[in-house]
Amino acid sequence: MRTIRILACIPFVLLVSTVSAQARIDRILFGGVSVQRAGVLRAEPGVVGATLRPGDLLTATDSSALEFRCTTTDATRYKFAGRFRVLVDVPVNAGCQITILAGHADVLAEAPSHTTGGTIPLASKGTQYAVDVTRSGADFACTAAVFEGMLVARATGRTVTAGTTFSWDGPKMLAEQVTEQQIKRSAAVYASFDLAEAQSVSTAGAPALSLETLTALHYGVLANPTDTAKRVALAKQQMAYRIYEQAAYNLKRARVIDDRAMRRYEIDPAAVRANATLNDRVFRNVPPSGTSAKSTVMKSTMALQRTSSDYYSLAKASDGIDAAKARQNATLALAAQATDGKLSDTELKTLRELLGRTP
Repeated sequence: MRTIRILACIPFVLLVSTVSAQARIDRILFGGVSVQRAGVLRAEPGVVGATLRPGDLLTATDSSALEFRCTTTDATRYKFAGRFRVLVDVPVNAGCQITILAGHADVLAEAPSHTTGGTIPLASKGTQYAVDVTRSGADFACTAAVFEGMLVARATGRTVTAGTTFSWDGPKMLAEQVTEQQIKRSAAVYASFDLAEAQSVSTAGAPALSLETLTALHYGVLANPTDTAKRVALAKQQMAYRIYEQAAYNLKRARVIDDRAMRRYEIDPAAVRANATLNDRVFRNVPPSGTSAKSTVMKSTMALQRTSSDYYSLAKASDGIDAAKARQNATLALAAQATDGKLSDTELKTLRELLGRTP
């Protein structure tokens, strides 16, 4: 993979910390982390729960692992591994902005994110990506690997899609495929933080924790981001380990957000509703089921928004009962798959077999 050197100068403006916090340190796994506050010459030790404001600089001079998130709803999470230097930058459109001056970061962005890698401003929504930045003097080398969704270089509006690694050289963006090494590295980072969270809430009688299992599940999702079954498998393991926020993220990304979809993957909807974190994050903005006067309009609206997974379920339900409906929904599932890519290879094979034998 090529890495491009970029001549640049980053303005470092010291701000008086009178503005609201943009981020908060959630977890430090190991290693020493320092925070140099804006306008303060002496650094202080980084601690879990510390809030971060524009102009604050986080540094790990030895190998470390730290997670922090923005303080907005559905906040972007940043996981740093190794040595790093990170500036909490001036907000963009009231949203927090992070500038990675050195090191490796894995980014999970459910809400819009604003990340600068070296000198490259990036924006995303609903995606997972990794950024690596190195520096020699005034020269920066920056690469980004997009695992899911899209990443936009804000200066030019250029968009990079899932499965692509890119380097930047002035106005020219060089793109290559995401490598297995990049996927393995990020899967290991995500798994390590999941394991740490699971260990912090583990109780007697809880399932045995396995870093290897978590790493394999994260690898499956990062390598196959549109495979619903793989993402749900990760979510179910996270729920078993009581890693509820991350489980909710994966259920929503898989569109497993209603009772029918959950039962299809052997998830008890009542158990999801009984958990405050899962209930709030999974069912938020999902219209409740019922027979009110608005139900017909609601069903029509939902029908317009059906995914390939929805049509797959309808096709399976009609199979052996109504051949015409089974064929119709199987056809619609394959058509929707071309847009959303939610069906696994096994599910696609099932649909083709159904179409092949339905008169």
